[in-house]
Amino acid sequence: MKPRAAALLAAVAALIAAVMTALPWVSLESAGLPMSWAGLGFYYGEYLMPSVPSIVPLGWAVVFVAFEAFVALGVALFSGPAQAQLRRWLFLGLAGLAAAVAVVLVVAVLVPQMLYGDMPGHLADAVGGIERSEVHMGRDVLKVPAILGTAFWLLVCSGVALLGFRAHAERGEQWESA
Repeated sequence: MKPRAAALLAAVAALIAAVMTALPWVSLESAGLPMSWAGLGFYYGEYLMPSVPSIVPLGWAVVFVAFEAFVALGVALFSGPAQAQLRRWLFLGLAGLAAAVAVVLVVAVLVPQMLYGDMPGHLADAVGGIERSEVHMGRDVLKVPAILGTAFWLLVCSGVALLGFRAHAERGEQWESA
């Protein structure tokens, strides 16, 4: 695979993952509350209280991966032969970062408290009349397909970035004119 094609594919996969962070990742609709939060920490809901609790915004790490993917794409498209090493190491950094963030998302599905933090306690305080110890949440409040879909696209981005790194390693320091 040509390095420029790998950079383009990695950027597209990272962009898809970044767009998926706008989808709800935590939802209390199964508990009868019209409240949900996107991966970026934004609140979507009809129930307004003085201070709406938030989740841990892990989606911003995905947005950072997309930013790095577009930096790698720009360098791959517009740099000359002197930046061959830079292009190569950008691919490796992108692959590592995308894989690490995907692993964090999978761990967040396995340990849901990592994603919603102390939101149950804050909800109990906001509603009133409920003890913090009475409010328990599990994996049922997570929108697992959205989170794992984001992790999937990050792994695609990581794999394509590794192919780009490998393509640079195989070609050595040659510059591709096309």
